[in-house]
Amino acid sequence: MKKYKKIDVNTKDLLRVFIRNYISEVLKAESKLEKAKTELTLRRDFSVASAFTLFSSNLQKKINKKDFIEKSQRLGISQQEKEIELLYKRYDSNQDGQLGFQEFCNLFTPCNPLYRQELEQRTTIYTMSIETLDIFKHLLILLIDTEILAE
Repeated sequence: MKKYKKIDVNTKDLLRVFIRNYISEVLKAESKLEKAKTELTLRRDFSVASAFTLFSSNLQKKINKKDFIEKSQRLGISQQEKEIELLYKRYDSNQDGQLGFQEFCNLFTPCNPLYRQELEQRTTIYTMSIETLDIFKHLLILLIDTEILAE
């Protein structure tokens, strides 16, 4: 039978504070992420189909990690493969190493049912304005940073 080192009261208190602060930081990051998703949804020149075409020329094609990294870099977002792995770990629901269109939608769709429905109804591929593209890139960075924090 394994013997564990007894933790003193001060260490337990420090651990509780650390866990509470960590959970608080993750919740703040998730809240910030949701606000950014909502802000992007309110942009009339944004659709998930438009965003998907930045990574793939065909809505039927899936986006592998290598392509995701390469297309992100073209957008000016430089991320390590490990960081993209975290994103795929959460959003690649069938764990095939690729993001299909529906999985990609989950990256950018807000939790709020009204905003979710509004965004899901936009199927047209728009040309995003510079402002919308900047918001999109900011959201993509937030998604990756939130996954890093949660890990």
